[in-house]
Amino acid sequence: MEVARPSPACPVHRVVRGDTLWALSARTFGTPFRWPEIFAANRGTVTNPDLIQPGEELRIPDRCDVTRF
Repeated sequence: MEVARPSPACPVHRVVRGDTLWALSARTFGTPFRWPEIFAANRGTVTNPDLIQPGEELRIPDRCDVTRF
């Protein structure tokens, strides 16, 4: 399995009430269809892409050096 590992230099988005990966992707990338990239970059924090919690800090891929292993 291939998992994205964001570097520590990635910007972080603190989840607020009402946030979804779909909406975050739309705001960040201009399209909601890239939400799986945010999910993959945050596998250690987010276990269910349909349920993100206020206060969680999500790394934003494509805004940092992302390596795959």
